[in-house]
Amino acid sequence: MMTNIFDSLKDYFTKNPAEGKLRSHEALSRYTSFHCGGKADFFCDVNTIKGLQKIVIFCYKNTQPLHILGFGTDLLVKDQGIKGAVIRLTGKPFYIFDKIDELTYKVGSRTSITKLVNFTAKLGLSGCEWLSGIPASLGGALALNAGAYGHRIDEIVQSITVILPDGTLKTFRKEDLSFAYRKGPFDNGEIILYSVLKFTPANKNEIRKIAESIFQERLNKIPKGYSAGCVFKNPDPPHITAGSLIDQSGLKGANVQDAFVSEKHANFIINRQNATSENVLELIRQIQDKVKKVKGIDLNLEIKIWG
Repeated sequence: MMTNIFDSLKDYFTKNPAEGKLRSHEALSRYTSFHCGGKADFFCDVNTIKGLQKIVIFCYKNTQPLHILGFGTDLLVKDQGIKGAVIRLTGKPFYIFDKIDELTYKVGSRTSITKLVNFTAKLGLSGCEWLSGIPASLGGALALNAGAYGHRIDEIVQSITVILPDGTLKTFRKEDLSFAYRKGPFDNGEIILYSVLKFTPANKNEIRKIAESIFQERLNKIPKGYSAGCVFKNPDPPHITAGSLIDQSGLKGANVQDAFVSEKHANFIINRQNATSENVLELIRQIQDKVKKVKGIDLNLEIKIWG
């Protein structure tokens, strides 16, 4: 039945390969930093906005689930996989870096944070150096309102342009957007295309020093192995970190099969090699239960779970 639903869409992309490539039963473990999880019923690398609109409208009209895959660094896909379609933005329109004025740029959602930091540092533009070392796309950072070192990405946002679930494009100004701690402004299936970002002029060498220092600090904290970064949000207000709560609850080194709580950073779960997503989920449940019992605090997920 699912194949029949998608037949016309497969036919469209076969006849219009410049728009994208659609394939079925794609293993998602190869696209996530956890290296586990099931398959997508349909997976589409999209090269153009037209191609993106085609698949978005198709899923909207046929009431099919739709997921947008970024860099997969904050994502756990359940072992049973994903129903409907998974989209990865791969074409040039999603990597744009267009100058609006000396301080303002339009940046595509697929642009890596590393490229954004390096590019703006070379221009002497301050505002995102604190993002250095985050292995994410701009779209992913906006979706989670990435924050660290007393800053959040919404500080530099002027507007965000998205595709709505019905395939139409819409631009939201900063004043129309509601950001919160580890929470972006979109909850209803919007797909971020690009954002207009405004920076502050500063000394190039000073920006580079800050970016390099933050990069090294992050690198020193990150455990080796397959993981999705910090699993849990810090409690709000952040009087103590989630990692400290997990550590103080005696959970460093705890495991379910090949899924382990890192000895180096307790807010990381490591897939040592052969962990399933269910192993990771069971370990998450055990951590939440233990921290609640020992510290009386509910830990909420920072990573996304699909399936």
